[in-house]
Amino acid sequence: MSDYRVVKTYEEVRKSISNFNRDLEGSDVLKGRLSSVRAWYYVPEEDAVGPSKFIGYNGMTEKKYVKFTSDASSCSILGARNWAGSGFSAPGSLPNPPTDEP
Repeated sequence: MSDYRVVKTYEEVRKSISNFNRDLEGSDVLKGRLSSVRAWYYVPEEDAVGPSKFIGYNGMTEKKYVKFTSDASSCSILGARNWAGSGFSAPGSLPNPPTDEP
C-alpha cells in the first residue's frame, strides 16, 4: 500500500474519520459497503465512527477506498498503535448495540 501514508497521530485519525463521514453523506457506493466493514473505530471528539481501511490512511477518498477494500492488511494498523488517553476505541471495545430481545 505504498500509495498511502499510514496515520501516525491521533489528530490524523480524527481528520480521516471526519473525511469519511463527510464523504459518506453523498456516496451511495460507500453506504453500500458499510455492511462489509469488519473493524469500526470511534472518536468521541467527533462523535463519529469510521472503518479502519478508510481512517487508517491519510488522504483516503471514496474512490481510493473502493479500490482498497479488497485488501485485508489495514485492519491491524490502527489496533497496533498506542492511543492511550485519547478516548479512541479499537475493534471490540465498543458496547454492543441494544436489542429488543429480553
